[in-house]
Amino acid sequence: IQVIESIITKPQIVSGGGGFYFCGGDSVMVYVSDQPGLQYQWSTGGSDTSLVAKNPGWYYVVSSDTNGCSKSSDSVFVIESIPVIPQINFSGTPVICPYDSFPISVSSLAGYTYTWSNNFTGDSLFLQAGGEYYLYATDSFGCVALSDTITVEKSQLTQPVLYSAGVAALCYGD
Repeated sequence: IQVIESIITKPQIVSGGGGFYFCGGDSVMVYVSDQPGLQYQWSTGGSDTSLVAKNPGWYYVVSSDTNGCSKSSDSVFVIESIPVIPQINFSGTPVICPYDSFPISVSSLAGYTYTWSNNFTGDSLFLQAGGEYYLYATDSFGCVALSDTITVEKSQLTQPVLYSAGVAALCYGD
């Protein structure tokens, strides 16, 4: 009787993108630490040393040798990050009066950073120039959502100037 000893180490799953996540509509490549002479079977049915994860959820891989011995990896959870679309907040009509500014803001969410179309960062702006403004919201995974665009007008009104056509006299009681 010949006894064959198979030594299979537990397969390790690694991410090709730096983490087990992807932005909505995208995917992430995951790999198994390849051991020569082994076959692989992913929880999704694939048999390569890599897998394109297009859906969020749990993934694992089973490695096996030609003797029928096998080991399963730990499961990893792949996250699909779909960032919240930011809404630009403002009060009244979006018009900048002379010598004034027009405040706009976004309701800030934990873990998000905000970049406005004029490259300013933060959750609020005080506009002094008319134009179109929009906002990028970036979540903690680096996934980006874009707000709607608002158009802010600059009022063409100027400061009133008083002219006198001659001598102006104001009498007490007038």
